This record gives sequence, C-alpha cells and structure tokens, in this order.
Amino acid sequence: MSATVSAPGNSSPASTGPTQHLSSGMRTGYGALGVVAIAFAALLLFSAFRTGYFASFVLYLFAVVALLALGTSDIVAAMSPHEASSGLRTLRLVLGVLILVFAFVALVDIRFAFVVIWVFVGLGLLFQGLFLIAGVGASQQIEGSLRGLGIALGVIDIALAFAVILIPALALYLVLFLIAIALVAASVYLFTIASTGVKRPLPRLRVDVPGFPPSIGGGMAPPPSAKP
Repeated sequence: MSATVSAPGNSSPASTGPTQHLSSGMRTGYGALGVVAIAFAALLLFSAFRTGYFASFVLYLFAVVALLALGTSDIVAAMSPHEASSGLRTLRLVLGVLILVFAFVALVDIRFAFVVIWVFVGLGLLFQGLFLIAGVGASQQIEGSLRGLGIALGVIDIALAFAVILIPALALYLVLFLIAIALVAASVYLFTIASTGVKRPLPRLRVDVPGFPPSIGGGMAPPPSAKP
C-alpha cells in the first residue's frame, strides 16, 4: 500500500489495495446490489415526502446504530494503551458509557432518537461553521477567493444550524437527504464495477487544510509530535 503526501491545501488519492477482475456471477451480484441501493434511496425519498413511515424507521435505526458505534468506539479508545493522558482516557470512557445509555434509551423511545438527531445535527453544523471560520481566518496560507469561500461556507453552516434548531424537522430531512445521496453514490460505484468487471479500490484522500489537522479517508489524523 502506498500513500501520497499532498501539499498544504490540496488533496491527493492514495491506493488502498490491488485491482480485482470479477467473474460474470460476481458482476451480476454487484449489479443487483446497485439496483437495491438505488431502489432503497428512491423509497426513502418517496417516504420522506409522502407517508413518512419507512423514512422514520430508517432514521430510528440510523440514530441507534450511530450512537452504539460512537459509544463503543469511545470506550475502546479509552481502553487503548496508546492514549497517553489518563484524564482523557477517563473522559472518553465516561462519554462512551453516556452515549451507550442514550443509544439504549433511543432503542426503546423513537421520539428520543429523533431528538438525538436534531441535537447532533444542529450542534454539529454550528461547531463546524465556527471552526471553519476560525481556521480559515487564522491561516496565513489561504488567500483571496479561497478565504472568502471558506468563510462563506462557515456562515452557511451556522445559518443552517440555527435553522435546524428552530425547525427540528429540517434536521431529519437533512439526514435523510444525505443517506439518499450516499446510496446513490454507492449504486453508481456498484454499477461501474458490474459493467466493467473490474473492482478498483476506492481512493483514500489525504486532505491538508491550513488551520485543521490533516485527515486521511475522512478520519482525523493524530497530531504531529512536538519538535525537540
């Protein structure tokens, strides 16, 4: 596996594995999965603007699974010997247990699951907008139109956050829309594999944005070690 380090402010793909040539049966399977994904996305959007039952069930499962995943990952990270600070390990352990409690409450109360989505989306957009504006404003490497674009995106995030806080249903529609987009993107990828018979690894992007820690594949990279 190889990786390419990008210059600040840019992103570059890195190979994640070998290319595979698929048999006709596997190509048919990938095509069928693509049909299922696009049908699921269409049904999700149709339900969101019509009956709402299927969309509500998907949001309920999404909230429960997301909380279980977040809580479990925090607890696992707290148990990891690589976490240097004992105070941070304790904090992550307490946070993980609290999130798991939220997950079990959401499991038995669908209304609480919707409240969790509302709060997470609203606060997430708010902090993302604030961090984006602060990061772009403090950076000396972003100039001109890119600086203006970054600040504009931050302002849009903050405006959306207040809209979500005032209109809770907007948070649910945003999550449904993002799930539908992810399903459509997955179906395009599956159809491409089915038509070509070649499965190439998805590129992992290394994104270095001044003012923010570098990320690979969407995850936050560990902070660089201090210089001696």
